[in-house]
Amino acid sequence: DDAFISGEVVRLLMRGKAHKAWAKDSEDVIVVGRALVVMALVQGLGVCESYVEKLELANHTGVLCEIYAAANGRAVDDPEMKVHYHRRAWVPGRPLVQESITAAVAARKK
Repeated sequence: DDAFISGEVVRLLMRGKAHKAWAKDSEDVIVVGRALVVMALVQGLGVCESYVEKLELANHTGVLCEIYAAANGRAVDDPEMKVHYHRRAWVPGRPLVQESITAAVAARKK
């Protein structure tokens, strides 16, 4: 169920070309990043590949670094992940998705 809901969130937010105009730290980028992490964990990274390509073309590589790191159970600054980012020409940014997930978990505990 989580993967279906996350998939629908990603599909709705990324249809058309609106994602190309998103700011690097916009709420839409963070929501899509969180949803793609859930999709990747449940269904695998292959399911997310078309969305990854769209985000890559829109130059949202910081979020892509976070998605791939979370899907592989590693930190963004892990040496193996850095090699992957270098190969894909991605530049890690501020951990927006991780900050959002941490804030959501903390809010649930209250």
